[in-house]
Amino acid sequence: MTEASDIVQAFMEALETRDYERAKEYLADDFRFEGFTTTPLDRGGFLLVMKGLATGMPNMSFHFQGLNEAAERAPGSVEEGFVQITGKQTETFELIPLNFPPIPQSNNWVSLPESRWEFTVNQGKIRIISVEHKAGGGITGLLQQLGVRIPLTR
Repeated sequence: MTEASDIVQAFMEALETRDYERAKEYLADDFRFEGFTTTPLDRGGFLLVMKGLATGMPNMSFHFQGLNEAAERAPGSVEEGFVQITGKQTETFELIPLNFPPIPQSNNWVSLPESRWEFTVNQGKIRIISVEHKAGGGITGLLQQLGVRIPLTR
């Protein structure tokens, strides 16, 4: 494994175990998360959304697999892996960075389609996570599976 793949693997393990302080250490100050939500998120917004989802779905899993180097770019590299978010919503949760109202507890299961996540790593930090768009995926698909009907634009 390369240094970049070690960073991505450790970051995803931190997310899976809900160790958000450790996950934050792997993200660059100018981090950007794009493709999963209706608008890109910065580091703080990304972590708040992940915490919100984990609050509502305490058994949420990313099922991260297939990590490999996708490209070398100067400076840095792009690693890719596949994520399939699953979980049961047993609690109310909030997605404050997305300006959504609280999402009431539904007891519904979520199983998003597997999607490719690309991680741009530079100088030992993840700068960008770009999530492949899939029909029924992302935050839109997750909320639809929970039966939530809210406007998805600001």
